Amino acid sequence: MVLISGLFVSCFKENFNEDHIPEKTNLLTSGDWYFTDYKYYGTYPSSFISYYDLPGCRKDDIWRFNRDGSGEINEGPTKCDSIARQSQSVQWKFLNIHAASMEINQEEYWIDKLDAHELTISKKHPDPYKPEISYGFTR
Repeated sequence: MVLISGLFVSCFKENFNEDHIPEKTNLLTSGDWYFTDYKYYGTYPSSFISYYDLPGCRKDDIWRFNRDGSGEINEGPTKCDSIARQSQSVQWKFLNIHAASMEINQEEYWIDKLDAHELTISKKHPDPYKPEISYGFTR
């Protein structure tokens, strides 16, 4: 019984400390991400904005993350401002070995979902007077 529980604890400990960054980096950087979902939960006065409330020029944005920590947010086929640049450069990195959160241009995001077809990131604040924002993408 002691041997089995010791084996279980050692397996759990090994998995808990497992580095997920290579796997998550492959998923994140293996292609373009098309902006498909947005949720903004405001505070006072209480407000909610969804993807469907955004202008059409925002709904076709394309995000790309490169293996070297660089990236790009491209305005897609429909630009919101015809004289603005087509894309903006970003810098990103995972914040821990579990790849549960990341930083994009020095702003922290939780990774709610990351698989081969879907990415969802969010900004959740411990301060109840700051909004929560969620971004969703598909391939």
